Amino acid sequence: MIKALLKGSGLFAIGTLPGGARAYRYMTREVMGTQRTHIFKLQRIWPEITEIITGISGSSLEGKRVMIQENGWTPFMACVNYLTCGNGGILISTDISGSRILERHVTESINEALNTVPALKEVTPIPGGRVDDLHGYRWRQDVAELLRLTQTEYHHGLSCDALPVSDDRVDFIYSGGALEHYHPDQLQAWLKEGFRVLRPGGILGVILDHRDHLHHFDQKLPFLFHYSIPDLVYNTTRRNPLLYHNRLMPHQVMEMIESAGFSRVRLLRRALPINEWFTDDDGIEADYGIERDRLYGRFEALSDSDLKTAAAFYIYRKP
Repeated sequence: MIKALLKGSGLFAIGTLPGGARAYRYMTREVMGTQRTHIFKLQRIWPEITEIITGISGSSLEGKRVMIQENGWTPFMACVNYLTCGNGGILISTDISGSRILERHVTESINEALNTVPALKEVTPIPGGRVDDLHGYRWRQDVAELLRLTQTEYHHGLSCDALPVSDDRVDFIYSGGALEHYHPDQLQAWLKEGFRVLRPGGILGVILDHRDHLHHFDQKLPFLFHYSIPDLVYNTTRRNPLLYHNRLMPHQVMEMIESAGFSRVRLLRRALPINEWFTDDDGIEADYGIERDRLYGRFEALSDSDLKTAAAFYIYRKP
């Protein structure tokens, strides 16, 4: 708890200063290169995501156009999309994070995408020629050249309500660990844009991390601790670009997605400490993120399943 308090106090102080949030992100992402950890996270989870999505769609990703929201400052997904789809897809970052791909992550992204091939081959076909192609790109350091070679469309610094993608163009939209940073009206605007660019029958798969961000720094902090904080206190301390979490409850997220026009396919919840997905019908034994009697008033609507939800994978289809 003390570690979380110290980290939160530091982020609050920095984020309150004029230009503090931008300076912090520059130091951590561009100088320290912390976004390399995002590569390893995606390498770990992407075969599982691919298996879930191909199982729902009933087909491989071959020839599909995948849009990745908030790419994470690395070209890793361009490489993986190229392996599984034959094109790098569309990589999107909004002005909420100010994200842009950094040259320093090119070689590592290629290498780790190649390391993902054995796991990906277990769930979807990958032509050997594409693996050879990616091997040939390993020593290239130029982001623009890699994006061209992998046939990747890349946009950053965008507004949530104006994506430069034409109607009905995308087969699958994925976002992981980004949308919880969006204010609810920004999220609603992005969902409407997602509905517009997704083709009929296409799939939306978004993961929202419902955990208190400070739990990542201090595991002793209950992972849903932020649901215990009164709005007045939260708005004073956490409505800060380095600390903000929209604190939407799972049922609210589902309502927002459905109001944008999507039809629900499946809701998967991430349970701790087993770190596995479960559904409401599974009756799984998992840790509660906070005791129910500690919830702030408006969060009393959280179900038992919600209280066990560290993250949720919202899978929807455009009719």
